[in-house]
Amino acid sequence: MRSALASELALAGGAGSAHVLDLSAARVLFSSRARVPRIPASLQKLYTTTSALLLLGADTRFQTVVLGRGRLEAHGVWRGDLLLEVRGDPRPARGVESLAGQLTAAGIRRVSGHVRAARSGLAAARSLVRTLRRHGVGARVGRWAAAPPDADELARTRSPSLGRLVTTTNRRSDNSLAETLLDGLGAEFGAARSTAAGAAVVERQLRRLGVQTRVADGSGLSRANRTSAGAVVRLLEEMSAGPGATALERSLPAPGRNGTLRRRMRGTAAQGRCRAKTGTLSDVSNLAGYCRARNGHRLAFAFLLNGVIPFHAEHHLDRMAVALARYRSSSSRRSSSPRTSTPSRSAFSSLAPAASPASR
Repeated sequence: MRSALASELALAGGAGSAHVLDLSAARVLFSSRARVPRIPASLQKLYTTTSALLLLGADTRFQTVVLGRGRLEAHGVWRGDLLLEVRGDPRPARGVESLAGQLTAAGIRRVSGHVRAARSGLAAARSLVRTLRRHGVGARVGRWAAAPPDADELARTRSPSLGRLVTTTNRRSDNSLAETLLDGLGAEFGAARSTAAGAAVVERQLRRLGVQTRVADGSGLSRANRTSAGAVVRLLEEMSAGPGATALERSLPAPGRNGTLRRRMRGTAAQGRCRAKTGTLSDVSNLAGYCRARNGHRLAFAFLLNGVIPFHAEHHLDRMAVALARYRSSSSRRSSSPRTSTPSRSAFSSLAPAASPASR
């Protein structure tokens, strides 16, 4: 297995790193330049989603409510404003049909004032107005105004569980959802609803796990992100048991079955044995996740290839994952130092950011 990994890593070209940890035996099986900072591309979503799971919990559901500031008059006229409050839902527009139905069921046929929302909910407010109009309710969007303490709640929706949102983010490599989750973490646990605040929250959460990485965004589109194979495996090791473990593993694409790996590794030993997140930019191709080896041991791995042609590199990454799924060693000797190592902060400082295309 080690020779196969070394060979594929060399054949892939570019600047490559790899780290494989046998979680069952608590020992490193393979490591090559595992402390060197690389561009993670969409592996960055692992950091965003695990932070959300640990800070909020997989069962958390976010709410979006419509509050009424005014009164319902004759002929279904709501005399006043409707206030849309998005309480953490990363995709509030998906609930507007339900909200519109609840408002019409309450007898509202026209809103004399405006449907108002804060900037983060403005797109949802516009969608709600369009939906209300389809229901025959006259309404228009207005600037945000805070709801008074005595405002009446007129409608409410709940988002899917955070576990389901994380699955959507990781399997589809959904950049927009990842960024919205990051912004939400900034609003809930940081200084503001912003990329910078969310990045600070994620970095802080990762440090608690012993994972050192540079966080520039939530999706991996930015080339200012930096991480190492060792850091990714450390995260996977920490997340292999305890809160969020099941939700994270279920969110990872399964080779030959779903997500960004649905067309890769079909009919190989990796199908049914591995789950992994992809990370791709114009010259980056990465893969990281878990595999169940032939001997029943659970392995955590990260393969980071920078400066490569992604289509070409994917074939080598796939063969590396298949090699892990075929691993048969029966050794159960425990390492005296099972923890994975991460790069020092000074190692990140010399790497400058550049522009980036789409990440998946």
